[in-house]
Amino acid sequence: MKTATRATRAYKTKPRKSPRKTRTKAGRKPLGRFFRFNEAKGKTVDYVEFYTVHGYHCVDMAFADKTALQFTIDPAYNVEPGYSSWKTGNQRILRSWAPIHCS
Repeated sequence: MKTATRATRAYKTKPRKSPRKTRTKAGRKPLGRFFRFNEAKGKTVDYVEFYTVHGYHCVDMAFADKTALQFTIDPAYNVEPGYSSWKTGNQRILRSWAPIHCS
């Protein structure tokens, strides 16, 4: 009888809580958030434009099919543009520009 009681007690333990969605497999918090815009997948880019005027800042990616993906940015930021290659799996900077300061 004691053996059956011990087995019953083993099943009465509380179930484990699932890990939080905000943590990585190693248990660390992610460094940032990533957003993917699938509407742009496979499209041919016509041009990319960065527009800034006092109080309004925008990155515009225009596609050959006359559609565009726009990013409107709140004031008080700095942008450091760069163009790089990842063909080898490592970043190789091809060109960089002076930082753009906006207020």
